[in-house]
Amino acid sequence: MEMLSIKSLDLGFNDAINYNNPDRKTFFDKIFVRTNELDKLLKSSTFFLLGEKGTGKTAYAVYLSNNDVSNNRNDKNISVKSEVINIKSTDYLKFISLKKESNLILSDYVEIWKVILYLIISQKVKKEESIKNLFYTNNDKFKELDKAIDDYNSRGFAPEISIALSVIDELKTSGAITLKGLINVGGETNTKVSTTENVFQKNLFEIKNKFEDALFKMELSSDHIIFIDGLDTVPSNVKANEYMECLKGLGEAVWSINNDFFSKKVTEKSGRVKIVLLMRPDIFIKLNLQNQNSKIRDNAVLLDTRTNFNSYRNSSIFKIIDRLLSSQQFLELPNGICWEYYFPFRDYKGNESFTSFLRLTMGRPRDIITMMDILKALALEEQRYFTSSDIENPLFLSRYSVYLMTEVKEAMGFIYSENDFYALKTFFNKLPGHFSFTYNEFIEAVDKTINHLNFSDKDIPVFFENENPKDFLQLLFDLNIICYIERKEKNQKFIRWSYQERSTFDPRPEVQIELEYEVHPGLSRALNIGMARTRRK
Repeated sequence: MEMLSIKSLDLGFNDAINYNNPDRKTFFDKIFVRTNELDKLLKSSTFFLLGEKGTGKTAYAVYLSNNDVSNNRNDKNISVKSEVINIKSTDYLKFISLKKESNLILSDYVEIWKVILYLIISQKVKKEESIKNLFYTNNDKFKELDKAIDDYNSRGFAPEISIALSVIDELKTSGAITLKGLINVGGETNTKVSTTENVFQKNLFEIKNKFEDALFKMELSSDHIIFIDGLDTVPSNVKANEYMECLKGLGEAVWSINNDFFSKKVTEKSGRVKIVLLMRPDIFIKLNLQNQNSKIRDNAVLLDTRTNFNSYRNSSIFKIIDRLLSSQQFLELPNGICWEYYFPFRDYKGNESFTSFLRLTMGRPRDIITMMDILKALALEEQRYFTSSDIENPLFLSRYSVYLMTEVKEAMGFIYSENDFYALKTFFNKLPGHFSFTYNEFIEAVDKTINHLNFSDKDIPVFFENENPKDFLQLLFDLNIICYIERKEKNQKFIRWSYQERSTFDPRPEVQIELEYEVHPGLSRALNIGMARTRRK
């Protein structure tokens, strides 16, 4: 059987947003695995796409934006038109600037987001629906939508509203939301602003109503979905607490628009409209939406790439990885054939190669793709397949550990600072050096870390300030840096990882105290654990 050489394999991008490029669309269509989650995502009641970083949230959104799919309703196929939008860091800075200058509260944030989102939707509907309507210029309903957009633009440059909004000028070309208002980040404006909160809210209310009236009258031929991505990372120039306030306003606005307006008005027509937020489950929880657990179950898709070592061949993560390899071959091959060709080995315990990869991951496709990418870079030019020695190569393990630690740092960055990250790494230097440690050893290492930070004149992170050290233990568990181990009768050992325990019913599983804990094997080198350090028996 002839297969591509290792150096000829195309392992794609780590970030699926790059597949928006038309040159890569065909490749992405070939490697994408359609799952049940994709069908759930098309349901009119799904407003949130949740998943850990690297589980494929952006991939789902990009696939739908690149392809014409359909919804079947009342024995009628309705085409679905999707678009992925990222919010720029400068937009958050303008929101924050507005808050400081005008004493905005959360409800103001919500109303501002509503008007911005209505404009995005209106421009998309106008662009997509008018293509099918050859008599667009004579269509009164489109004229009303145009009037609402024009009214928004004109109000945006009026002194009363210039402190809040302006037109979004890059949506068609770059797919990014840009607020091109008269407000500068420094707080100066080109026009002297003298307004009251009542006038401000009145303008928002009037514009919002005009958008709703125009959209309500539209008879849409297609369903329209706006995916808002890029919410998992705090922009480098924005403080975490201020960023969270912006996200809370956005979350409330998306829920209100979807549930209070589109589900009761626009969805009565043939075509439906909705906005979907892409975010990590832990960030979604911080939105503090009312009845959030119910919203996760009823209004969200939680991407689940979990599997166990015995039945991984039927899992989505294995199918995703094998499809990436098989879609490039000369012939279409059954599931698993390509993986077995390139990774035919077993480890020293006799486990199959994919199991060896799974042990080093946090249950995410991106982790395995990154490992393959590193292995490819280290492979010899004439090499046709990999052996167990390749995955045990110290250089491979070091590079992968750095990648995984970078992922942890980014996840921490949503709330915690660079100094907090330093404190976390210091903690592991204070452990006895084993892969596993007891709860008492954990407490001792925390005390030593705090003493070290005090001696080094470093700030004490908030997760150390609480007299109950469980906060820090929970953080390590949330980040999948550690697992906890339960021992049952006959000394049965159950390893509990956060990513394995997480579900729609328990989006943030709780770590158990006074047990034994193990460090993630993929992080051992980045945390300086392993090599000369040994696992406790």
